[in-house]
Amino acid sequence: MSKADCPHENFGVFAEVNRITDAQPLTAFAVDLTVRCADCQLEFEFLGDFPGGIHCETTTLSPDRARLSIPIKPRGQEWIGRYRGFSVHSKLPPSGGNA
Repeated sequence: MSKADCPHENFGVFAEVNRITDAQPLTAFAVDLTVRCADCQLEFEFLGDFPGGIHCETTTLSPDRARLSIPIKPRGQEWIGRYRGFSVHSKLPPSGGNA
């Protein structure tokens, strides 16, 4: 079945937890999410107005819109986000969109 003909009924959601450091010690955690059709392997894009980059206080989006990075912390522990990160803002429409 081609990607164009696939009804996208089954999904794989992949989560990768990252430990963010600014030299030492550990300063923050983030979970990166990607979604793919389990049948045809087509990657899905995240929608919404999220900045690009890495940040410990804000959800960010990869330039290709395929990876969402969300800051997290262990439940019940004080937030340790001393790393400020960076973000990139663009006025380009999502892929497939019109300017």
